[in-house]
Order: sequence, then structure tokens, then C-alpha cells
Amino acid sequence: MKISDAVTRLCAVVAIVLAVAVAPVPVDSTQASPGLVESTGMLRAAFQVDPGQTVTVRGRVPAALARGRVTVLRHDGGTTATVASGRADARGRYVLETHAPLATGSYAHDVRVARSGKARTVKRFTISVVSGTKAPITTTTTPAPTFSQGDPNDWTYLGGTRVARWDPCSAITWSVTGTAPYAEASTDIQTALDRLATATGLRFVQVADAGTSTLDITWTNAAAEPRLAGTVVGLGGFSSYAPPIGPSQIASGYVLLDQEHTIPGGFTTVGSSWGKVLLHETSHALGLGHAAGIEQIMYPQVVLSPAELGAGDLTGLAAVGAGQGCFTSPVQGRTSVQARTVDYVD
Repeated sequence: MKISDAVTRLCAVVAIVLAVAVAPVPVDSTQASPGLVESTGMLRAAFQVDPGQTVTVRGRVPAALARGRVTVLRHDGGTTATVASGRADARGRYVLETHAPLATGSYAHDVRVARSGKARTVKRFTISVVSGTKAPITTTTTPAPTFSQGDPNDWTYLGGTRVARWDPCSAITWSVTGTAPYAEASTDIQTALDRLATATGLRFVQVADAGTSTLDITWTNAAAEPRLAGTVVGLGGFSSYAPPIGPSQIASGYVLLDQEHTIPGGFTTVGSSWGKVLLHETSHALGLGHAAGIEQIMYPQVVLSPAELGAGDLTGLAAVGAGQGCFTSPVQGRTSVQARTVDYVD
């Protein structure tokens, strides 16, 4: 979930440009340790983009291949598809546009050029699709208008098509560490968890020792957590045990919040608020992905709507909730799911 300004910024590295209408997702250059199984936040790749974001591929082919046909190929699992094509000009320059996939993940691309029966790959790059929420900042005191709850089918799993949920037969123990930037933060966290408990049927029990909790809510900053650098105000995610078939069982979840940003507290503010951030990011920790409609808390852009769960949010939370039953046997293996971020501009 990302809140950023609407100023266009182009992230240009070598000859590949991400053309976006908002600030791109910050790139985390930290490399994961071998064997690390916990989610480490954002996907790591040369470029990070939002689902469906426009990607502009720009470069120059060798002089011998000027005016040749240029094609961008995307590799997705075992399949390869052409996602953009055009011709280089007389000087070998080309500019092609495509769109990032809607599903999160890393996608390798090849840029190929062909002329007079000869073809060669002139560039390779990878994009990582992450989910974000962008919105203007507002301090309006206008009373919130009445909003529709939207489509009850408007929700997704954070793990894509893979179902991951908590075991409802065990309480989710949660803890809070760090210093919050406003006095009512503890109340807002409790309110968010109460609303999610009502929507899911899951039980949340606060514990004093963070070392024993399964859901960690941490107030921190970019100095301690580099993923919060720049405009990132928070992130949330989970790690899960995955059997060969059937749903994954979430083993732990977390929400990291940047204490150095100033956002209105509570759940009544129309626009940006800590209440929305807490509902959105904690829902990610419970297994939900993003929604398509602006009526949903899980919509990937904070809009001028109150901090209330929409119809799609409620359907999704029920799908990862107690109504799905308890896990009856231990599962083997482990996987991690990328976190979702929140950006904010002071």
C-alpha cells in the first residue's frame, strides 16, 4: 500500500525507462541471505513497478540492424510472449511501451531485433511487480460522503492464486514495539484488530513479549529498517508453511510502520490516515491482496473515502477467516510472500 505524490518521475537506468505518473516503488538493493525463508519485503530486481503500470523500453540497436524489427519478449514461468514490438529508426533508436502484468512476481524480458533474416538479442532486463497504494495527501475536514461498499467479489489473495491463511483454532498473538508518532496509536491498533476479528472470526491476543508473538507490529524508521527509506511509511506481509496441495498455513505476520511520518490518526479522516494504513497492512498480514475498486480498503491507492471495510474486503477476510476451518495436520515446507508497502510524502 503506497501513498505518494502525483508528480511524474522517470526511473532511467541504462537504456530502460519506467514511465509512470507517480513516484516509482523504491528499489531495495539489499540481497537476501542464502536459505532465508522469511519475507524480506519488496521484490528485488532492477526495476520495481505496480501491477499494470506502463513500462517504456528505450534503447539503440547496432548500426547494422537499424530500421530492424524490435520485439520485447516476456518470460512467465514456462511461457514466452511478445508484449511490445516496433521498428528501430535510421539511427537504430527504438521506444516501445508495454504494461506490467497484473500478478505480482519477477518477470525476465528480452529485447530482440531482426533485419534481413538476422535476429539477435540486444538487451535483457527483469521487472518485479509489487503492489502499492498511491494517493494525494489530504487534511480536509469536509464530512465524509456516503460511499457504496462496492463489489463483494472484489478481492484477491496476497499470494496470488495460492491460498494462505491462519489457523483459526489457535489465537494470533500480537505485540507492539517501538515508539508511535502519536498518542492514540495503541487505540487505533486495537480498533483495527477488533474490526478484523469481527470480519474474520480470528482471535487476537496481545502479549507483552515480542519474542513470543506471531504477529509483530513495529514502529521503526528508515535508519533501522532501510525498506522504509524515502516516502515509504510502512509495509506488511507474512510467512507461511506450504503443503504440496491445499492452502498454506500462515506461521507469522508483521506490520512495519515508519514513526517519522505524520499522518492523521483514527478512522474518520477522509483520505490518508493511520486507521486505513493499519487496516490495509494488517489485512495483508492476514492473507489478502489488493482489490480493483475504490470502495475497498484493499484498493491499491488511498482515495477520498472513509476508513471502512468494503464488501470485497469483507468477502476476502471471510475467505481467510475462521469459517474455512482449522488445519488438521502439520504441513511441511516453507515459503515467503512479498510485503506490501505504504509511501507517504510529508
